[in-house]
Amino acid sequence: MKVLSTRQLSSLVSLAFKAVGIIMIIAALVDIAVLALPFRFQEPEWLLTLTTQVADRGIIPLVGVALFLAGNWVDSLAGNPIQISASWRSVQFWVLILACLFSVLYLILTVVHVSNVMRLQSQELSSIADQAAEAEQQLEQRIEAEIGQRRQNVQQLLQSPELREQAVSQGLISEEEIEQLNQFAQNPEQLDTFLESLDDQATTIRTEQQTEIGTRREEAVDQARLSARKSAIRIGLSSLLLAIGYALIGWTGLRQHMTGA
Repeated sequence: MKVLSTRQLSSLVSLAFKAVGIIMIIAALVDIAVLALPFRFQEPEWLLTLTTQVADRGIIPLVGVALFLAGNWVDSLAGNPIQISASWRSVQFWVLILACLFSVLYLILTVVHVSNVMRLQSQELSSIADQAAEAEQQLEQRIEAEIGQRRQNVQQLLQSPELREQAVSQGLISEEEIEQLNQFAQNPEQLDTFLESLDDQATTIRTEQQTEIGTRREEAVDQARLSARKSAIRIGLSSLLLAIGYALIGWTGLRQHMTGA
């Protein structure tokens, strides 16, 4: 069995690093291109999803660039010839250019994502306020309808003995309500007191429901702000770190490559 020499082994390791690095870079580019399809840049939700997914995958091409450069490093350790001249024909030159482009991409992505998150948060807060206002309006209409219906029923039963007898025969009103109606018929002042109590009940119900609506609105607002803050910090910071990492590798490597260092 023939044993590989150190030079042969280093060439194999270098080839493996470079091949895996190039594959990771190409796969990441294809993945990003597919994620962007179909283009809907005018939709904030689509843009938020795209920037989040691209940021989450940003480490893959960075590792690919590092592996490719590691392959060149292995070649240098083994004394293999390395093309370091400032030539556009060098694969290393284009890998470093790509790293610089990724740096710019993720720097732009940081600004775009944070700005988009703030815009979506503003829209969501506005939507929450609109929903709360609509809920309060529906509550007011429901209370007014219920109280109005009760007022109308009492007045109709008092004005129409036949209707009252029919309601009693059908069991639509209780004995307590019958007695109460008789008292109203004998003493109209008690009817006024009853109607005022209906207004008090409506006020109590309105206050309780409005408090509940306000509580739910505050919870929704807090949740929306928390989600926006977490997204802005996580994706924004990740994208910024990726931009710095690509810049360090790309610009430093490119400067050395251009000088033939």
